[in-house]
Amino acid sequence: MKKASNILRSICSSTAGSISSKRVAGLLGWATSLFIMVYCTIQNTQAPLMIDTVVITSAALLGVDSVMKPFKGVVNESTNKEYAE
Repeated sequence: MKKASNILRSICSSTAGSISSKRVAGLLGWATSLFIMVYCTIQNTQAPLMIDTVVITSAALLGVDSVMKPFKGVVNESTNKEYAE
C-alpha cells in the first residue's frame, strides 16, 4: 500500500517537489474518464462524446511540466543575463 501511495505522490509532484495542481487535475480527469469508460462497457452503452475531450485534456495536464521543462531554463538564463547587465 505504501508503494502505491509513493507512486501517486511522484505522479502528482512537480519538478520542484511540491504537489502540482495541474497534475492532480489531470489524474482526477483520467481516473474519472477511466471509470466512465469501464462503466459504459459493462452496461453496454455508448460513452458520452465529451470523454474524448476529458481524456485529451487530462493527458495534456499530466504532461505540461515535461513539455515546458526545456523552455524554463532558457527563459531563466536570458532573464538573469538581462538583469545582470
